[in-house]
Amino acid sequence: MPELRELHPMQLAEFLCQFVLEVRKNGEEEFSPNSLYHIVCGVQRHVRFNGQPSIDFFNNCAFANLKLTLNAKMKRLQKEVSVPRNAKLSDLLSMKMGVEFAWFLKSPSSGGSSWLCTEEWN
Repeated sequence: MPELRELHPMQLAEFLCQFVLEVRKNGEEEFSPNSLYHIVCGVQRHVRFNGQPSIDFFNNCAFANLKLTLNAKMKRLQKEVSVPRNAKLSDLLSMKMGVEFAWFLKSPSSGGSSWLCTEEWN
């Protein structure tokens, strides 16, 4: 595989489309739609800091297929997870993590950011 700086945007888009389709947690479980989006954003950041600062996966027409692939996969994953589109973050956190998350936020190792915690977590 060529160096990152040497890749044409169309080649990079092709590699990234394949990545989006194949990436998994521990080789089996798929990432949530939000996590997948953030992974692609992280890759974009890496690309920008390593030789191609003008790359924009979401606004450059060279990455149109990547954008379509990511959008389609996120929609499919959203249906599988069956989380309502208008769900609030606090609802999702309480459904998934509950009290453990609140304890983590209050712990000294997390910086003690207890301002995020409310009595609703009890």
